[in-house]
Amino acid sequence: NPDDLLLERYLKSLRKSRGKALDALVAELEQTITQHSADARWHELLGMAYARRGDPLSAIRAFQRAMELEAE
Repeated sequence: NPDDLLLERYLKSLRKSRGKALDALVAELEQTITQHSADARWHELLGMAYARRGDPLSAIRAFQRAMELEAE
């Protein structure tokens, strides 16, 4: 599945990203979510990116959205 491969690529990038590269990754994920808004996995990944960037409130919102989508 192409989406699974793309998610895996982002996850690998997230593990390595710091500073400006992490900010760019977050921006890219925010844009990607507009195309995958109903997929909890993307929201979870964005939450992980926010947490890594030190933005706990945004991380919580992203994780909450992921849980809402999983419950549907």
